[in-house]
Amino acid sequence: MRLHSQVRRFPENVRDYLIAKFNEGQETGKKADPVGIETEMRRVRHTDGQRIFAREEWLKASQIKGFFLRLAASRRKQMLDNSLEDISEEDVNEVENEIEEEFLSSIHNAIGLTHPIMYDNYNICKYFVDRKLNKFTVPLLKEMLTAFEVEYGASDRKPNLLLKIEELVKECSCFSMQQL
Repeated sequence: MRLHSQVRRFPENVRDYLIAKFNEGQETGKKADPVGIETEMRRVRHTDGQRIFAREEWLKASQIKGFFLRLAASRRKQMLDNSLEDISEEDVNEVENEIEEEFLSSIHNAIGLTHPIMYDNYNICKYFVDRKLNKFTVPLLKEMLTAFEVEYGASDRKPNLLLKIEELVKECSCFSMQQL
């Protein structure tokens, strides 16, 4: 006799997080890794240090992969449905422009930092512009610097860590555009 497991929908905050990660991969060209997201979900925290996800909300890489596959399939279906409508020369030009942008984006990705600079679900560029980098805790700042392979001293205090994050943001393309 075969037992059926109960189908359980993901909580809204988990779905929102996964969709944001999927969209981030679409925007930056760096596809989200389900194994990396699995570990990320276990350690990601709010700026005040509280966990974003409770233990029962943690997902396995196979669940994340399945979610991404279903999301990609539904988006492909939507795109196919939309593309079945009349195709004008404007549409062809738009597709050509998108291909060119994706090509340029892949070159930027190969070269270095891309906008926005993201860590977990934090848009570091936005925090910098809004002058809210100081909301991050010291351990979280150190995690960020480690993730971006920026060296820091073990005894560095928050102001020094914030300066290093600010230097990182100044390398982003959005910073040079703001200076114009």
